[in-house]
Amino acid sequence: MNKIKEEIANLIKEGFNREFEIKQKRPNLFQIYIPYYYPDGDMIEIFIKKDEKDNYVIQDLGMTLMRLSYDFNINSKNKRKLFYEILGNYQIVENESNLLTVCKKEDLFPYLMEFVQVITK
Repeated sequence: MNKIKEEIANLIKEGFNREFEIKQKRPNLFQIYIPYYYPDGDMIEIFIKKDEKDNYVIQDLGMTLMRLSYDFNINSKNKRKLFYEILGNYQIVENESNLLTVCKKEDLFPYLMEFVQVITK
């Protein structure tokens, strides 16, 4: 098993009661399959990579905004303001439609859970 993949698995396995899967999508990019779903029944898509400072980057690769665009016009001033307030409350940023947060190794599971909460709001 890849060293980074193994480290991610060890950091989150207790929190998910071992009910998760990790697949490497590209070098240093892993998709996490966890038992959380959007209201329509689709599984939430979350990706994790390690950055150059040895932190973890939790991201959605644009999937949340793509899904929101199906049902909401997020480009209105008030909706955009609310959207960025929600992101800011959880230290999540939007970069070219990609929602992401950065955390230290020991904070991976709590940050992952907060990320799930935000993208399901």
